[in-house]
Amino acid sequence: MKLVLLDHHLQKNIIRLLLDQNGLKFSELKPKNIESNLFMYHMGRVKKLGLVEKKDSLYRLTAVGKQYVDRVNLDTIEFRIQPKVITLLALKRADGKWLLIERKHQPFLNAKGFPSGKVHYSERLIDAAEREMQEKANINGVELELRGNVSLRFLKDGEVVNHILAYVFYGEVPNELAIEHDHKYYFTYWGDASTIKDDMGFKGNKEILDLLENSKGFFFSELEFASDY
Repeated sequence: MKLVLLDHHLQKNIIRLLLDQNGLKFSELKPKNIESNLFMYHMGRVKKLGLVEKKDSLYRLTAVGKQYVDRVNLDTIEFRIQPKVITLLALKRADGKWLLIERKHQPFLNAKGFPSGKVHYSERLIDAAEREMQEKANINGVELELRGNVSLRFLKDGEVVNHILAYVFYGEVPNELAIEHDHKYYFTYWGDASTIKDDMGFKGNKEILDLLENSKGFFFSELEFASDY
């Protein structure tokens, strides 16, 4: 679904009125103090966006409109900020080195740690993890195991400014698998666990490494940190 932003109160009110109805007439949707031509303009806008359709003299939410209201605050008809969902790759070589990246862009410029990436809409988690493995390191065919799920919240002045849900995938690779992948946004390489634990490591990576090394079976953890931005 393409992100749609409604920027006028009349458009939002049309959606709001149709929330609990299977269909309404034009006269039931138009506020009494609004001119018909003006209201028709805004009705045309939500129809053009594919949110509303007219059928049998009634205006209804389309399938896209129903997807839309499933993602907004029902009182304000505005999108809520949602947690970022990522897959995090913990690939370990037989010699004990881990697949790491050094970030070349903000936020977290020059930070180092496990490769990760956003899960695309409609993607299975394993497909997202395998795609990231190929994109970040040009590695394919490694058997990945979903080891755990971690919620990372970052706070500034008592307010959450970043929230990440990370699905942690673990895989083991042979020593001969060398990689140095220099991308404009990151540099991928094999590094020591000490890098994950030092001051330049991504916040939360140290704790995830501890969970990987010390947890039996599937793990879940909720972590909070002071935000760096």
